[in-house]
Amino acid sequence: IDSSTRLVTIPLGDKSAEGLATTMLVQSNEKVALRIALGRAKWGYSKEVDSSRTVYTAEEIVNFYTQWTKGEANKIYKSQEIPATNDGPVTVVVGNTFNEIVLESDKDVFVEFYAPWCGHCKKL
Repeated sequence: IDSSTRLVTIPLGDKSAEGLATTMLVQSNEKVALRIALGRAKWGYSKEVDSSRTVYTAEEIVNFYTQWTKGEANKIYKSQEIPATNDGPVTVVVGNTFNEIVLESDKDVFVEFYAPWCGHCKKL
C-alpha cells in the first residue's frame, strides 16, 4: 500500500458511524467490511460480503488492495436489494442488475426511471 492510500476504520453498529458506513456501501448484515470507495461513493470496490466474518488479516487487506490495483476487485453499486422474484409483466432493475438486464441484454429494453418519493413519478 503506497503512502497516498488511507485506511479508514468504521465502527460498524455504532450509531454515530451509520452515515459513513452508508456512504461506504456497507450492508446492514456485515460485521466487518473492506471497501474502496471513489468519488461520492455511488460505487466502489468490495471484498465478497460474508456476514459471518468478524475480522480480516493484514494479508487479506493487502491482497484486496492488490486486486483493486490490478482491476480485479469486485465492483459494487449503491443499490436496492435484488428482487427475490422478478417474473411479473414489468422487470425491476436495480443498480446491481442494470448492466446484466439492460446493457448486456440481447433484447430491446425500455427503461423507466422511477423514484417512489417523486410526485411526478407517482402520477405515471
